[in-house]
Amino acid sequence: MASTNEITMPKEIIGQDIEHLVASDLSAGQYLYVKKDASNYLVLAGAGDQSIGILQNAPKGATGAPVVGVVRSIGYSKLYTAGDITQDQFIKSDANGKGVAATANKDKYGSKAVQNSSNGDLTVVLLGGGTLSA
Repeated sequence: MASTNEITMPKEIIGQDIEHLVASDLSAGQYLYVKKDASNYLVLAGAGDQSIGILQNAPKGATGAPVVGVVRSIGYSKLYTAGDITQDQFIKSDANGKGVAATANKDKYGSKAVQNSSNGDLTVVLLGGGTLSA
């Protein structure tokens, strides 16, 4: 049960979704940060990467047989976390596309926490990227 200072996970979250091609297996990538690779295909974002949004589906593409990945780039989204995050804290990608707190100068973040969350949680975030400055 959520505490009184946390929101309940909504069944549907409204936002702007954009379709991009996926040429790899991202079937385990739903609700993780993604970016475009040098060939303009979606891949999971890594540590230090500026994401383009959060993957909303679980596409399984392959080289020569790309499929469509749906990326939420504006609005609210679900996101898996890899550490403790405090409400209103900016969130960046870890090495595996999961959300971690952006705390250092020049950290590239992809969203902002709308509730507290812990390692491994599926939480709700408000998308909006930028770079932290001192």
